Amino acid sequence: MAKHMIIVTNKLFIQNEMATAPTAYDLLCYQLQALSQEPESIRSQMAAYQYILERTRLSRSSVMKMLSALKKGGYIELEQGKLIAINHLPSRF
Repeated sequence: MAKHMIIVTNKLFIQNEMATAPTAYDLLCYQLQALSQEPESIRSQMAAYQYILERTRLSRSSVMKMLSALKKGGYIELEQGKLIAINHLPSRF
């Protein structure tokens, strides 16, 4: 029960942070962090950009541009579009 409450509280916190996020990059970072906390069964079946697009109003092109830059910079690891790891996200894009 306590573990479930922690998960629900964490998701509510992320949604609250997302609602007050000032930039598209902040939204993307919040969603990447949320995706990294999802079970492996979800992460292995859904591409990172799909996960982000379903939960935000960001354009596909802006999401793909940011994900590409983060991957090239070594900040995230993607394999066939699926999130493998977040190494360290810069505070600004």
